[in-house]
Amino acid sequence: MNRARLPQPLRILLAAVLGALALSATGCGTYHLNQHIQDSHWADQSGVQFYGGFRFLGDGFSGRAVVTFRGPDGPFDVPARYTIDKRGEGNSPTGWIAIAYEPTEELKVRYREAVKRLKADAKSGGEAAKVPDELPEKERFRAIGRYGSPEFTLTSESDLAINLSRGAVVDDREGEPRKATGQPTQP
Repeated sequence: MNRARLPQPLRILLAAVLGALALSATGCGTYHLNQHIQDSHWADQSGVQFYGGFRFLGDGFSGRAVVTFRGPDGPFDVPARYTIDKRGEGNSPTGWIAIAYEPTEELKVRYREAVKRLKADAKSGGEAAKVPDELPEKERFRAIGRYGSPEFTLTSESDLAINLSRGAVVDDREGEPRKATGQPTQP
């Protein structure tokens, strides 16, 4: 079968036009995890998860972070550093985030006490079994988001799913966004 071939310059132009049309149909070029979390606050708006929120400060690939946990006396913040271990493929904010905690001894004790109470509470169910008894030095989370969505899910390596939305952590006792108490470390 003899097919007529388009000249090389015309093929290149056609490929460029079709590529531009495909990108305009999705509303963007590429959108990766680092763009999704760069200088952002993510919180459990339901107020029931042990991990209350994550605040990322930095360029989106690495930087300072603050992780909020819900304790019996209210939320408390643990300073940390984060890095994106691996970005997902395609046009979505997915990949792995590594959190390296930098707690004081006091925060380690608060975490330990909060986990003891969480595990003693029968209502916490399967979540409690997946939360480490001691604050680990480092945790990895599989991040799954969607372009343009204010929702974000982090799943720990122990399979604990943490559903988050953009915004500040709410203190259940006051019903209003609270000011962070943990101070992130300097870069």
